[in-house]
Amino acid sequence: MKRISLEYLFETSPEYLWELIVDPEHYRYWTTAFSEGSKFIGNWSQGSTIQFVMTDDVGNERGMFSEVMESEWPSHIFIQHKGLVMNGIEDYDSPQAKLWTPAYEHYTLEAIEGGKCAFKMEQSIPEAFEDEFLENWHHEFKLMKVRLKLLADLNLPSH
Repeated sequence: MKRISLEYLFETSPEYLWELIVDPEHYRYWTTAFSEGSKFIGNWSQGSTIQFVMTDDVGNERGMFSEVMESEWPSHIFIQHKGLVMNGIEDYDSPQAKLWTPAYEHYTLEAIEGGKCAFKMEQSIPEAFEDEFLENWHHEFKLMKVRLKLLADLNLPSH
């Protein structure tokens, strides 16, 4: 596995950014860089099982199933990916599942002076996907920024 890490500065509070990350509607918006129609099934509470899935071109729901190892509002989330899921069936043992697991994602939200928030992301992925994931994360950060701006312009809550 290859470890990637990125940091992006947002003009918002950690509390507001946290809601953008974990709210189902907002999640579907900012994760389109990885996969159109992405969603999660479950919740972001510590100890929870959560699936990150999308529907493919032939109607199969596929993705990863994971465990939320740590979840401390509004400062960090640590997720361990444990396997793949295909139409609700968990796969721990196939060559494809072994390629992607065990893996993790760690999000840290840090308040910065002036009402800003640093989003620090670390993720482990198969080495062959490094460039694709780095590009997608940069795009996702831009989508998060757009979503936050839209919510602020409309004076709407984050969820």
